[in-house]
Amino acid sequence: DWQCHKWGDPEVKTSTGMFGDNSGSTIDSSKPFNFAQRYELEGGRLKVTTIMEQGAKRVVLPMGPSDELDAMYKTGSLEKGMVLVTGYWTAGDMNWLDGQACGSAREMCSKSPAYISNWKITTNSGPAPGPSP
Repeated sequence: DWQCHKWGDPEVKTSTGMFGDNSGSTIDSSKPFNFAQRYELEGGRLKVTTIMEQGAKRVVLPMGPSDELDAMYKTGSLEKGMVLVTGYWTAGDMNWLDGQACGSAREMCSKSPAYISNWKITTNSGPAPGPSP
């Protein structure tokens, strides 16, 4: 069976200029933006597409199909069901995650709050459900 090795493979990351806390980035993280992920099978192979939108600006990050994604789907947890998990944490050695945008120096966090709102979980087809009354 497939086992997650916890080192981010497969992975897709934003690069400098795509996402950041300034108006020079396509997506300015200091302002509200939409984030979506689609999980689709193409010819029996898994493809994951991440989309970030802010007004007319859009960043699309495709991942797959790949052998690793296929294994995650076929023998991992994706076929059996998924649970949405999110977290907000900090560490001085986060370079493995965001070194391309932040550099290799020890990282510092302002510990400012992050606001996540307007959650929607839908299927890939059909109309999205409306908000609860």
